Amino acid sequence: MNAVWVAGRDLSTRWKAATIIVAVVFAMVLLGLAIYKTLDLTIYDSLPDALRELLGVPMGASAQVLAYNEMLAVMGGLSVAGLAVAIGADVVAGEERSRRLSFVLSHPVSRLQAVLAKAAVLLLVLALTTLALWGTSELAAVILGVDIGEAQLGALCLALGANALFYGSLAFGIGAATGNKALAGAVAAGVLVLSWLSAGLLPLWPEYADYAETMPWF
Repeated sequence: MNAVWVAGRDLSTRWKAATIIVAVVFAMVLLGLAIYKTLDLTIYDSLPDALRELLGVPMGASAQVLAYNEMLAVMGGLSVAGLAVAIGADVVAGEERSRRLSFVLSHPVSRLQAVLAKAAVLLLVLALTTLALWGTSELAAVILGVDIGEAQLGALCLALGANALFYGSLAFGIGAATGNKALAGAVAAGVLVLSWLSAGLLPLWPEYADYAETMPWF
């Protein structure tokens, strides 16, 4: 048994959740592109500023912008970040609690090797999920014959993955340090939600707008 085996074992239990997220976000992007093309989008300009900020909908947004912002950037971003938190909290603290980590360490694998292997799993799952989201978001436009114009979907997905990695790493670090899966997940999820809300709402108040830039989601 070695670190590669540890990583491979973890990957075999994590890919299903990532696959489901990619499939659901792909379906949502398809649905969003199809629906928004048929709607009078000026209704979004009348929404409260706070709601438009949270949804990432600029004034006069096109159907493509609405679909990708709401379905990929917001829903996809929250889903992938949630996946990262779940994996980060579980790969060390969760396995230690269930005594699976003790079994791994009873073999010729050092604690450092095991932890590094599990960190690599978190990074690899997020990287593959990000690439899959990029590919499926481009595919959705091709299927529906939609011109995405100057939209940089690759850059959006890269930012989405990096954002998720922050929260996953936070959960991973807390879980590895304390061995408490619930604490790791709760703190990271709390920071995630607070960051998302703050990045969207703080710019509405000029005196607090600069603080939005300190939020990871920003």
